[in-house]
Amino acid sequence: MKNKEVYSIAIDVGGTFTDAIAIRGQSPSIREGIFHSKASTTRQNLVEGVLDSLRALAAEVDLSINDLLSQATFIGHGTTVGTNALITRRGAKVGLVTTHGFEDTIHIQRAVGKIAGLTEMERKRRVSLRQPKPLVPKKLIKGVVERIDCFGNVLIPIQESSVRIALKELLDLEVESIAVCLLWSFLNDTHEKKVKEIIEEMMPDVPLSLSSELIPKLRENARSNTVVINAYIDRICKEYHRSINSQLKRFGFKHNMASMQVYGGVTDCNIVDSISTIDSGPVGGVMGAKYLGELMNIKNIITTDMGGTSFDVSAIHDGSEIMAQEYFGAPGVLARFETLIPRVDIRTLGAGGGTIAWIDEITRTIKVGPMSAGSDPGPVFYDKGGKAPTVSDVDLYLGYLNPEFFFGGRIKVNKEKADNVIYESLAMPLGISPLDASAGVFDIINNMMADAVRGFIAEKGFNPAEFALFAFGGAGPVHAASYGELAGVRKTIILRLAPTFSAFGIGVSDLLHRKSTSMLLLEPFDADRVSTTFSILEQKALEEMEHEGLSTEDIGITYSVDMKYSGQIHELTIPLQRDKKIYKDLTENLKQNFIQRYELIYGKGAAYTRGGIEVVALNVEVIGRLPKPAFYAEKRCQEDASAAIKGRRPAFFRKVNGFVDTPIYNIESIRFGNRIQGPGIIESSETTIVILPHQEGFVDEYRNIIIEHHV
Repeated sequence: MKNKEVYSIAIDVGGTFTDAIAIRGQSPSIREGIFHSKASTTRQNLVEGVLDSLRALAAEVDLSINDLLSQATFIGHGTTVGTNALITRRGAKVGLVTTHGFEDTIHIQRAVGKIAGLTEMERKRRVSLRQPKPLVPKKLIKGVVERIDCFGNVLIPIQESSVRIALKELLDLEVESIAVCLLWSFLNDTHEKKVKEIIEEMMPDVPLSLSSELIPKLRENARSNTVVINAYIDRICKEYHRSINSQLKRFGFKHNMASMQVYGGVTDCNIVDSISTIDSGPVGGVMGAKYLGELMNIKNIITTDMGGTSFDVSAIHDGSEIMAQEYFGAPGVLARFETLIPRVDIRTLGAGGGTIAWIDEITRTIKVGPMSAGSDPGPVFYDKGGKAPTVSDVDLYLGYLNPEFFFGGRIKVNKEKADNVIYESLAMPLGISPLDASAGVFDIINNMMADAVRGFIAEKGFNPAEFALFAFGGAGPVHAASYGELAGVRKTIILRLAPTFSAFGIGVSDLLHRKSTSMLLLEPFDADRVSTTFSILEQKALEEMEHEGLSTEDIGITYSVDMKYSGQIHELTIPLQRDKKIYKDLTENLKQNFIQRYELIYGKGAAYTRGGIEVVALNVEVIGRLPKPAFYAEKRCQEDASAAIKGRRPAFFRKVNGFVDTPIYNIESIRFGNRIQGPGIIESSETTIVILPHQEGFVDEYRNIIIEHHV
């Protein structure tokens, strides 16, 4: 066996490509200690794409896949299995057990179903507003006789006979999964536990999702949706995790794979809640940016991930990821349904390398997206049957992509076919040149992404000029210099690990177990009750962390409180230090922290203390700190980067409104300290970086490309 080393591995399954990354040892350099690979995502069998990416990764390390996995101490994974099942409506046949009289909760959708998850423009089209079709039809929703009040008191004891009748009816209807959500069960879970006991007796092989275990928090519609979605995707997610975990072990991996969670952090794939894996891959990119930001001493970061299918925007503010807070206090929306699972706030735009450009027949203008060619058939130049021009086809036409070196030469490019489709589909119908059509598509997609960045940051109450923009994803580096400048950020940083950065982020994430519960408190806050509840939540999370096998010195605990002004719908999450000094004057400490946070987001003077402040929930996070690579910086070299030039080719730039003979740099040959005066193109086997004529790219100690903007 060669290279007897220790590796941490991470895998991110995207819509177009499946990325894998391996970090060797604990003190690697960006140049020599990190290996990465890409393989096409195999939509019919995602496990095959994962194994393909691992085989390619093993080849990069000069090992067999068996040797690589046998030397791995950690494998993290971000998956789209749950996402795909939810979007395509291919989940399980779910039966919902709820309190008698509240069977229509998920069908009524609290009157916000028509607008949940829609953009401002979509909400304005009132004639076309429709509620999403519920995942559980009415015939599969069964009410049981029981009632707990808003204080947690039992008003009507649960009637076991009604539970058995309901379950018998669901059995006869051949449900494949069960969701249980009883009224006020987050304050008193005895009735839900009784339902669980009967289900395990009558339906032992049917997957069960219990709201009091999954998310014991206020808001009936969002809590019901959360438990229903978890039940809907639970079987397919667990089967996928079992399949890939067994395959990894077959090839020599000695541990359980860890799954990325949508609120940050990873956990054992055998115990992860299925709903927390939805859209977990993009979260890896945010966590990677947080980690790299700490190394680079950058606290305010906009993260942008442009892959083959989509463009994801998020942010790090003051060193911490921003969590979603939207739709009347529900932390997020999945497939148009309000949910309560906490989520790193990520906005997704249908703008990737495979995004299709088309002509609006009414306005006779070029539109871009949201439709995508994905990996199959992919861009027209893949020559796999694609017939619509994509953003990558345009990038090729404009000279940014190298037809002889796309994907390191592993994908043969049919440039002539792509050029013909641009002419026939865009240029000829509008009576313009293929160059004007291509440049137009490039401008449109860049402005769309810049708008998404500005909108996301403005909604948070921040100024883009106070942020650095991290650009990653396979397609991002081609466009980042353009959309970063348009977005008004102070600098754009194109990451050396851009093509597989979300996988990298998964690989440097910590273990995380999160527990929350609703608690309704008015001033003055009951310190003893808060402390006792925190202790209960902490114990539950620590019990789960014990399964991960970490020692106590590697475990950290954080606490937070959800608060709002009386009468408000939205709340803010306020960090809290648990010590005697804080509890001694809990009310005043929480009030001051809440006011400070409130005015940071909504503006100085926006706080209104006379309105009264309420505590609505308590949260505990138990963090298991995993070993991180301590990257060492490279030695600084001269500013002249001409030694890295490997050739030249014409490329179009809007500033000069024409093609410019542009130097092409080999990314493996650039060094810390190099300055690359635009126009310039930097090529690797998995991405291409474009620097505009009026810009300069500086290569930092981690071999990222930094472009300063004048804002």
